[in-house]
Amino acid sequence: MIFSEPGLWLEFWVKLRKDQIIPPAEVQVQADAGGMATNVIVTNQTPIVLASSNGLTQMQRLTKTPLSMFSIPESASASKDWWFFPPILLSVAANTRSPQLAVSLVEFFVNSVPAGKITRVDQGAPSSSAIRDALVPELDAPEAAFVKQISREMAFPARPLPVLPQASAAVVTAQMEASQQVAYGRQSVSEAVATFMTTARKAIGK
Repeated sequence: MIFSEPGLWLEFWVKLRKDQIIPPAEVQVQADAGGMATNVIVTNQTPIVLASSNGLTQMQRLTKTPLSMFSIPESASASKDWWFFPPILLSVAANTRSPQLAVSLVEFFVNSVPAGKITRVDQGAPSSSAIRDALVPELDAPEAAFVKQISREMAFPARPLPVLPQASAAVVTAQMEASQQVAYGRQSVSEAVATFMTTARKAIGK
């Protein structure tokens, strides 16, 4: 999605930085080094950050400024089923001495409303829509906003999360380097995209 149109994603952030909606790269790097407590939205240095949806509840606890959450911009030419939902897995050992008990425990945590009210959003939003609906009235505002966002996004067409290919780490690293080169003004968007594509093609053997 990021490079489905040449530089579209990078140009989006270049404009935000130019319009002073997000801080300079140096400020962002220093903030990232301090973890959630020094996140630039927590310290009121920016009105917008790119973060995982479950980060809303953590960040809201660290600032008195009310926060909201929105999906990232979507390219008009993007595949309609581009949504991915990385799962949190509950696993049972193949050699367990109590397979039925283990399965019952997993069933309880995954599909039980009472269990959902115990774990709440500690491990993300429940996968069951019935549990999410039952849980929302008992959550605080940021937690409820997080769960509602997940419910809204899960209504979109989605595809199974694929197994990461062998070259994925190299491609992600190249993507980060391209973003940093543009953020620090070392390369233009077109130069960064060209470098990224060359590195990515080499990594996947094309």
